Amino acid sequence: MELGLADKVAWVHGASSGLGLAGARALARAGAQVALSARRADELERSARALGDETGARCLAVPCDVTDVAQIERAAALVTQQLGPVDVLVANAGGPPPGTFESFDDDDLYAAFTLTTASAWRLSKQVVPAMVERGSGCLIYITSSATKEVIPGLLLSNMMRAAVVGMAKTLSKELGPRGVRVVCLAPGRLH
Repeated sequence: MELGLADKVAWVHGASSGLGLAGARALARAGAQVALSARRADELERSARALGDETGARCLAVPCDVTDVAQIERAAALVTQQLGPVDVLVANAGGPPPGTFESFDDDDLYAAFTLTTASAWRLSKQVVPAMVERGSGCLIYITSSATKEVIPGLLLSNMMRAAVVGMAKTLSKELGPRGVRVVCLAPGRLH
């Protein structure tokens, strides 16, 4: 199936393994140039190289810790410089640690917000202006089935991923008429 992704630029987070790497693979197979981001630079470089060899697509490893604003800004600039403006953003961050209300403090709350909710916001801030200018783009947020029914013991993830869904729904209303699609993917447990 032709998806219209030939030579488009996709920036995928959490892409050194698991769901992020699977998404990067699908985009590369569909013809996109793919920037893969994650914290573990060595593993990320191996994954990008293997994916490029496998698909023939241009795949660029761009290390980025999404809890660090400066790293997000540098990574976004590198992706744009090396591949061009981002057409597809896949915001995929690991989840906060499990636990209950009594087990967490304000530092845990802030760390969960930074990892899961603020990262989706900050990544979007880097790519949306160019998407709006071109009248085309797609924001994909990987959330969780917990946005439909909370998962016991995952209080922080349940909270923060629901906030991402709220942001995405709002952005879809604001950006959709200007050519930018906004979607959430809510996978269940992965083993």
